[in-house]
Amino acid sequence: MTKPFFEDFQYKGVDNDTQIKRMVEARETALVETGFSSDTHGQKLATYMTTPETLLSDDIIVRTTAFSDDNGRESGAVFDALIAANTGRRVITANAPGIDYYSDLRGDHLQEMTPDQREALRTSGSYGKIGAAVFKAIDGMRAQLDLNGGYIFTGSSMGVAIMGGMIAASKESRVVGITIAEAVNVSDRSTLSLGAQFAAQSLSAPGYGAMNPAVLRELDEPPLQWINRMKFNTKPNYRYARAMAHGAFLADIGTPEHLETIPVYISRGAGSRLSPPDAPVKIAKHLKEIDAAVQTRVFGNADTNPHDHPYTLTVQSVIDSVNAVI
Repeated sequence: MTKPFFEDFQYKGVDNDTQIKRMVEARETALVETGFSSDTHGQKLATYMTTPETLLSDDIIVRTTAFSDDNGRESGAVFDALIAANTGRRVITANAPGIDYYSDLRGDHLQEMTPDQREALRTSGSYGKIGAAVFKAIDGMRAQLDLNGGYIFTGSSMGVAIMGGMIAASKESRVVGITIAEAVNVSDRSTLSLGAQFAAQSLSAPGYGAMNPAVLRELDEPPLQWINRMKFNTKPNYRYARAMAHGAFLADIGTPEHLETIPVYISRGAGSRLSPPDAPVKIAKHLKEIDAAVQTRVFGNADTNPHDHPYTLTVQSVIDSVNAVI
């Protein structure tokens, strides 16, 4: 089996572990209301902001959450600090509803999915209400901290699905850039097929993870711990996976006229089985209809350098994608 050239994503940014650790220690955290509620309580999401020591712009990078990830983990804090240090921009991220394993902010089930969010995922595969909740938490934190600047949305895999709802919810806000890597929920497929593809792509994950800087690699999660995280919230994980298989991304974003003329960067690995080959084309066509400035990128080639879905695990891929739209 031909392996991809993992070195294409070797980290080459800021090399100052002390600075990164200071930024992690200064990370701001809050439980922020989303405007959604169950019968007993209003929903709040754990939300995090990382500020670079040298701020080059007021624009804010919004990193959406990959499948079953918890931004309260130290590795998430380091990942955001590396992005912030290398772009000179604040990074804000919020957990997806129902996903919260280690956070000190947990608190009385406030972060669980609400009934209407679960129903939208179940009936149509729509992440619209999920993405709206995440965006409202992020926008709420920005308001609490009295920050200005536009938003740069960046996400991969399930984070792209969440971004669909965020785009629709951000029509009254200023979005200045978008990066989409490995869009999964653009085409309809069976949940079984999606699960098999997720399992297959995990084989190349260690090779990509080795390209990250040591300050991040030392926090790599042992396989057993990852499995335990999956089991901890089995129901929301299943709901998210089943919804991704519906391929509702384009329906979720609708006609986002507020993205007119803004730069959009869409990427995919040539050997990816999770992101269909036509996914960037479909998204690009949809966004070009409202005159967004879209560019697409396919990494490697299917025969000799088949880059796979887990290239998104590299912090360098996120830094490069953000730099493409700023």
